[in-house]
Amino acid sequence: MTFFYQLLVYLCLVSAPAAVASASAAPEELVLNTQYEFPPYVIPDSQGGLTGHSVAVTRCVAEKLGVRLKVHAYPWLRAQQLVREGIGDGFFPASRNAARDEFAVLSAPVSPQRWYWYLPETDNSDVHSRDFKNNKYVGARLGSNMHFWLKDNDFNLAFYTNDWKTLVIALVNHRVDAILANDETTDPLLRELQGQEQFRKELCLDKPLGVYFSQKFVARYPDFILRFNQQVPGCERKLTDFIE
Repeated sequence: MTFFYQLLVYLCLVSAPAAVASASAAPEELVLNTQYEFPPYVIPDSQGGLTGHSVAVTRCVAEKLGVRLKVHAYPWLRAQQLVREGIGDGFFPASRNAARDEFAVLSAPVSPQRWYWYLPETDNSDVHSRDFKNNKYVGARLGSNMHFWLKDNDFNLAFYTNDWKTLVIALVNHRVDAILANDETTDPLLRELQGQEQFRKELCLDKPLGVYFSQKFVARYPDFILRFNQQVPGCERKLTDFIE
């Protein structure tokens, strides 16, 4: 073995632990994208900041990890696309779908969420039937996992919007036969808007919400999601504390 070869092996052995340690180190700052308003998970406060269940849990985890958290709000589809383009370390709160898995990795759940079908009480359709899927015109939030799911499963997606209230108004005004939405966001709006008409809801899927970290971020900090997930149970909050 020549001297130069021995020197090369030595340098590789010495530098390898440092490289691994650097790759595994936690960032000083975590930049996450979110949407403008998604009560009770993301709620604008009176000082121009953001609160809500998912924000509170994620901020708590970041504090436990000694990481400074910055949250930027965008239209929801834009918030996700920016992370795909490398702007931001991740986005939240989000449930799993295949399109997001292509460029990001989902954490443990930070908030519970269930999807429900909402439709007039006088409509006795079976929401799980082929007839409902083929013949009912439905709506969802633009950029939401529900929006993607309806498209992927060939429902008649006739209405979508960036605004939750506008989505519920579309149901109340019969612009669509039904909407797919989570109950914690939709129920308060429906009570506010429905007037005399009654609506019913049927469970579609249980889809908890987590933080999607970009694959670039995960490659740079491979241990971070594990450490993040370990801290989530100690940061749990009651969802009812964020519901007016």
